[in-house]
Amino acid sequence: MLVKGGGFIHAYGGPRWLYYLLYQLFPAILALRLEKPVGVLPNSFGPFCGRAAQRLVRWVLRRCAIVTAREHISARTAEELIGRSVPVYPDLAFALRPAPADWARAELRAHGVQCEADSCIGFTVRPWRFPGRRHDAERLFRRYLDSVEHLVCVVREMGFSPVLFAHCLGNSRHEDDRVAIAILSSRLHQNGIRAPSLASDAWTAEQLAALYGEMHVLVATRFHSAIFAAVSGVPSLVIAYGGNKGLGIMQDMGLPEYVVPIEEISPVSAEATLRLLLANRESARARLKSYVDRFPGQADALVTEVRRSFAYLGDTVVSNGRGDALTR
Repeated sequence: MLVKGGGFIHAYGGPRWLYYLLYQLFPAILALRLEKPVGVLPNSFGPFCGRAAQRLVRWVLRRCAIVTAREHISARTAEELIGRSVPVYPDLAFALRPAPADWARAELRAHGVQCEADSCIGFTVRPWRFPGRRHDAERLFRRYLDSVEHLVCVVREMGFSPVLFAHCLGNSRHEDDRVAIAILSSRLHQNGIRAPSLASDAWTAEQLAALYGEMHVLVATRFHSAIFAAVSGVPSLVIAYGGNKGLGIMQDMGLPEYVVPIEEISPVSAEATLRLLLANRESARARLKSYVDRFPGQADALVTEVRRSFAYLGDTVVSNGRGDALTR
């Protein structure tokens, strides 16, 4: 069994997060108990607050045939936990190939958005509960929206047109970006500012990447929106949340200076980071291209590593979930 890539293996402490880990890791635990080999495709790992969470993740990962990370911060976190090397490969979303630019321009026009000559700056926002900071989550979320609202005003003053994208249309309010966009749009409307918001469950990932590709830059909370933009050659200011993925992948791309943690964001820090990105946009694009261009070779290496790790299935070691070696 292969565990898909992502950033869901983390815990912020307490019984609720231990249950969360059990829920997320249950398929791997079941496979191990059924004596099936398990591999973990490029993931982000951590933080792991609490000894019980650390023990659970250690128990699972140590019994996997292969564990891979999608950035080096998480690789180090996992290596310290399980005591073995964790190779790093890019997030598999870097395999995307954007839809044709002509389609994206026509779709934007159909939604009343004109993006001639790099005139638009895109935004992705999301609801967020600030795990580990529940005592002041409401204040932090308000400050996050204050900061994004400020950036919308700043880009308008610069002569750009802001465009709000709902990257994720999840099946809960917490995973539906339209919830955060509605709050932000209401704030903007009260100040007499119109920023078009785009959302469609009919768009493919390739089409969404093409839409981001028409932006001058992207202000990205959803990190996969930053990856989609990257494969289209568009750099992002990343508002990092939920573990190591945002800073980790941006650091591996050589762009850590364009990351602002969501817990620490303010209108001042957000504006300073955006201005830095705009001033260095071409160098940021060059670093993006260098990273994206290496993906095919790294993807081939990942396939080879997975095949090698499972090559013993015919006659050697399979974990039974108790740390014992079985022979098939």
